[in-house]
Amino acid sequence: MKSPKKPSLTIKDWHHSDRPREKLLAQGVRSLSNAELLALIIGTGLPGSNAVELMKKLLKNSDHQLQKLARQNVSELIKINGIGTAKAVKIMAALGLASRYSTETIHQQPTACLKKYNLAKGEFRKP
Repeated sequence: MKSPKKPSLTIKDWHHSDRPREKLLAQGVRSLSNAELLALIIGTGLPGSNAVELMKKLLKNSDHQLQKLARQNVSELIKINGIGTAKAVKIMAALGLASRYSTETIHQQPTACLKKYNLAKGEFRKP
């Protein structure tokens, strides 16, 4: 016989330094897991599952791959209990923004490298 599922703690019940928002403020964005970052974006979980647990479930369904998660559409995301249209759209928007940032960064790197190359080339030509 299965034992009844123990209700999860809400994030407010967590130690102050373990809460995603406070952890980000104290230690920076790199200190948070993908589930914690996504939890900050969606804001809330559902009764019996806090936002971090909900995002862990979402990431598990995507094999913990953000690229795979980013390829899903709203109808796929809302199949997960606790994720409705509003949360699905927030997740898609965040991943879309991350994709744009990544693309923007890639396009800027060759320009920066070319500028450094041209600067160095000019320095070597001086007598």
